[in-house]
Amino acid sequence: MSTSVSEVYQHNKTFDPSTYTESYLSLSDRAEPFAKDLLLFRLQQLHQFYITTGPMLSGCRILEYGGGPGHIYPLISAAPFASEIVFAEYAEQNRKVAEQWKSYSSETPEMTALLEHVVRMLENNTAKNAVQERAMKLRSLISQILPCDINQEVALRDCTLPFDIVSTHLCLTAATSSVEQYVLNLRKLARLLRPGGMIVMTEPIGGTFYLVGSQRLPDLYVSSTEVVRESLLQAGFTDVSIKTLKVRPTEVTDHVEYAFCTAVLDSV
Repeated sequence: MSTSVSEVYQHNKTFDPSTYTESYLSLSDRAEPFAKDLLLFRLQQLHQFYITTGPMLSGCRILEYGGGPGHIYPLISAAPFASEIVFAEYAEQNRKVAEQWKSYSSETPEMTALLEHVVRMLENNTAKNAVQERAMKLRSLISQILPCDINQEVALRDCTLPFDIVSTHLCLTAATSSVEQYVLNLRKLARLLRPGGMIVMTEPIGGTFYLVGSQRLPDLYVSSTEVVRESLLQAGFTDVSIKTLKVRPTEVTDHVEYAFCTAVLDSV
């Protein structure tokens, strides 16, 4: 019996933000080993993307789509180049985590560790207050925290369009039931971008589920990175770049690979 997106993500009993964060967004020993490797891979790729592309998009507007329980980590490297960030997430309890972080009412050790890794290790910034200043800047850049639903005809409401960058990570396959719908959902994200704007995303390959605590959550089976590439092309993107991290299936997920993708919305 399949589980709908709303049943999975809208209820604290079935999706616990703190459990997800400890398992998948932590650099500590509490995290799943493969998840720690994946997190470091994403941070490295995001860092490389923004130091390479950011100067050309200086002052860009960024949409973090399907940000989950306070998934601020994809934006740490983006902050020096952004003028505004909109954080969009489906589940109310996950938006609350982001709101608490933005309002300084919550400072998790996981988020602090991610900030320190990016600023100290990847950027080699040794200034005394560099980590705190990056956190302050990121908070100030987030102008809105909004609900979203990729399976609605209008995937995001109540904000100014278009964006220069749409960033989405481990979101689309969790909310999509077929490859055909996956292409349609990518097209919905394309409508949020200006022509020539970019999408940056991480997608799981070759799996059907992941666990959050004891809860088994469904994922769209994507057979290869070529399916992701072709889907992006069908959705109107070009200049598709994909970098991958291979992993072994575990008891918490059967994914075999993760694809970090960037693409440009065709301006024609």
